[in-house]
Amino acid sequence: SKDLEAWTVLPPLSEPDAGFAHLEVPQLLTLDGQDLLVFSCDAPALVGRRAGARGGVWALPVDAPTGSLRTAGAELVIDESHYAGRITHDRDGRSVLLAFHNRADGDELPGIISDPIPVRWDPVEARIRVEMEYETDRV
Repeated sequence: SKDLEAWTVLPPLSEPDAGFAHLEVPQLLTLDGQDLLVFSCDAPALVGRRAGARGGVWALPVDAPTGSLRTAGAELVIDESHYAGRITHDRDGRSVLLAFHNRADGDELPGIISDPIPVRWDPVEARIRVEMEYETDRV
């Protein structure tokens, strides 16, 4: 909508049956020269071929920020011990992922943001790589 009053229905941006009931906290960004979509989807919202797998923060390459999304090709960046991840840069200019520590089964959401987790784009594997081991223990 150009005026937020009149709307036009357009084709979906992603294909059906990609394995995600929803994509939460989407972020379009360029990491090491690759345009990407980063989003979150936890295990209960994984469907189809992904049902029963572990959810978390996902990413996929995109051709253009306004083009179609091949969400079936999304790869897990970090498991759902972390959620609502965003990639930014630290003071030294390194790309890092910040995410909330997610709740354990039945626990309340702790409301804690992770320490910066260094990430990079791996062009050979066509995926985001976490650059070091990260701590998943709860505080």
